[in-house]
Amino acid sequence: MSESNIYTAGLNNVGSYISSGVPWITGSTPGTNSIPGGQEIKVEFPYVTKKIHIQNTRAGGSSASKRLRVSLIATGSGNVAGGFHYYDIANASALGPTTLDLNVKVKEIYLSAPDGGGGSAYTLVAELTRIPAIRMFELTGSGVSE
Repeated sequence: MSESNIYTAGLNNVGSYISSGVPWITGSTPGTNSIPGGQEIKVEFPYVTKKIHIQNTRAGGSSASKRLRVSLIATGSGNVAGGFHYYDIANASALGPTTLDLNVKVKEIYLSAPDGGGGSAYTLVAELTRIPAIRMFELTGSGVSE
C-alpha cells in the first residue's frame, strides 16, 4: 500500500482549521512572573495555532508604562520595531482595547514590555490544530520582518 495517499493534518489541509481547536492556555501575573520592562519572551506552541487571544492583565499606572507588545517574530530581528510590525495592547486600567484576537497559523509568538514601566502581565488562550509545530515555516517578509 502506498503511503502517499495517507490523509494527515497539514498546513494546507482545510479540515485542520475548520474543526474546533484544541485549547491551550498560559499567562503571567503582575510581579513575580511578569515580563520585565524592556524585555521579551517567546511563547512556543506544541502545534500550529488556529486562533490566539491575548489579554494584557497588568493594571495600574499609565497605559504607556504597562503596554504589552505582540509580534510574530522577535522584535530584534528584521525591521520589526522600525517597520511597526507589532501590536501594542493597552493595560487593564487604560482606555482602549486590552485584548487582541489573531486568526493565524504560527508556531510561536513574541510578547514584550517595550518600556521600563514595571513590566507586563498577560493571559494567552490559543486554539491549536493537530499540525506539529515542526511543519510550520519561518515567518518573514513584508509586514512581518521588512
